[in-house]
Amino acid sequence: MFVFFTETISSAIKCSKRAKETAIIFAQNFSYPIENIIFSEALYTFDERKLESIIKLFPNSYNNVILFGHNEAITNFVNKFGSIFIDNVSTSGFVSLQFDTEDWQSIQNGKTLKVIFPKDLN
Repeated sequence: MFVFFTETISSAIKCSKRAKETAIIFAQNFSYPIENIIFSEALYTFDERKLESIIKLFPNSYNNVILFGHNEAITNFVNKFGSIFIDNVSTSGFVSLQFDTEDWQSIQNGKTLKVIFPKDLN
C-alpha cells in the first residue's frame, strides 16, 4: 500500500475482497466517507507497468491518493518510484510515497516517507 496525505484524499481500490475490507476498515478508523472510495477493476493487476499507467491517468485534482492492494505490482511500484528498496510489501503493509509534482502523468522518483509492516507493530 502507499498513501499520500494532505488536504484532499481520494481512494482507489483494486477490486479484491481483502482490499475492499481493508479500505473500509481504514476509512472507518479515519472518519473517511466510505461513499468516496472508488473501487476499480482496472487496479486489479499484478503488472506494475499497468498499475503505473493507471496511476498516471489520475486527475490532477487528486492531491493525495490512497491505494490498497496486496500483490507484486505494489512492491514493484514502490521500488521503482520510492527512495528505498523494499523486498516485499506484505499483506497489511503500508508504504507512504511523496512526489515532487502536481501532475500524476509526470511522476518520477519520489521519496519514501514511511514504511510499516505488521511485524513492526509488536
